[in-house]
Amino acid sequence: MTVKLDQALIAAFRDGAFGLPVIYDNEDATDSEQPEPGEKHFELTTFSNPVEPLTLAHSGDTTGVLQFTLAWPSGGGAMPAKLKAQEVFDAFPAGRRVSHDGQTLVIRGHHLFKAAPNNEKGRFEVVGRINYAAIVSR
Repeated sequence: MTVKLDQALIAAFRDGAFGLPVIYDNEDATDSEQPEPGEKHFELTTFSNPVEPLTLAHSGDTTGVLQFTLAWPSGGGAMPAKLKAQEVFDAFPAGRRVSHDGQTLVIRGHHLFKAAPNNEKGRFEVVGRINYAAIVSR
C-alpha cells in the first residue's frame, strides 16, 4: 500500500534529526514543532506515481518523491541553507532501504530542485527531492 511508503519516508526524515522543526502536509504541529515566523524549518510533501503491475495477481512497482522545502530567513546568502539541504541528501544515499510496517522502498537518488527567495512568504527556500522505487502489493 502506497500510504506505507509515505509513512516510511516521513518517519525516516524525522529520525534524521536535522535540528529543525518538520511539518508535513495538513498536519497540526505540536507547540514544540511549530516554527515561529521567520524561523528555519522543513515542510515535507510526498508524491507517488501510479502502481504498475509487476505480476498478474499480487504485486506492482512504483516510484515517487519525498520533497522537502527548507524555509530559511532571507539574507545571509544561499550557502548555509544549501549546506543544510546537503546534510539531508547525505542521510538518504542511493541504495538506502527505508521500511514501515512491512513495506520497503529503496532510495534511487536525490537532487536540489530549487533555491530561491519566496517573496510572498518573506523567506529563502531550498527545495530538495529524494527519489525512491518500491514493489508494493496490489
